[in-house]
Amino acid sequence: VEDLPVIQADKSQMQQLFLNLLSNAVKFRRPNISPHIKISYQDEDIFSSDHNTHLSFQVITIEDNGIGFSQDYADKIFVPFQRLHGR
Repeated sequence: VEDLPVIQADKSQMQQLFLNLLSNAVKFRRPNISPHIKISYQDEDIFSSDHNTHLSFQVITIEDNGIGFSQDYADKIFVPFQRLHGR
C-alpha cells in the first residue's frame, strides 16, 4: 500500500468499499497463486470546459492478480454501486 491521500468522504461508505474490494481480491484469487493486491493513488488535474476551470482529483487504484471478469458483465457487477440517495 502506498501512502494514501486524506479525502473528504463518508467514512463508513469508504470502509465498506475498501472491505468489499479487498475481500473480493482475496476470494476470487487464482488457484495455487498467492494473492497480490496493490493500492495506489495519483493526483489528476484536468481542465473542465463545463466549469471553465481546472479540477483536481485523487484517483485511488486497487489492482490484484485475481481471476478478473469479462467486460460483458461490467454493467451487472457495478450497477449496485449506483447511489440511491444523497447523504
